[in-house]
Amino acid sequence: MTLVFVVLGIVLLAAIGLIAAGRLGQLDSPTRDRPPAGLLPADPTPSAVQGVRFTIAARGYRMDEVDSALRTLTAALANRDTRIAELEQGHRSTDGPQLFTPPVTAAGEGSP
Repeated sequence: MTLVFVVLGIVLLAAIGLIAAGRLGQLDSPTRDRPPAGLLPADPTPSAVQGVRFTIAARGYRMDEVDSALRTLTAALANRDTRIAELEQGHRSTDGPQLFTPPVTAAGEGSP
């Protein structure tokens, strides 16, 4: 009788392992049990990125929080790259350094 329970336990553990690995169908998609955390602002600063703390889950960090933070960082970096490219293009289109030259005034005008 003990042998039957041991074999039944092994079969049950193997079935659970196969289901978890996706071999006998797929597990349900994860569900949110709370509202999404606003981990980063839309335009994150280095100190905001350093201050990000993710919620600990059963197997590491909550994947939805990490994915949200990565999407925010990706969008912010893309915006900055676009702005840098625009500024570099504007710099290249000038004919040289644009130095400020004060307006020329007639002798005695505007002088103390």
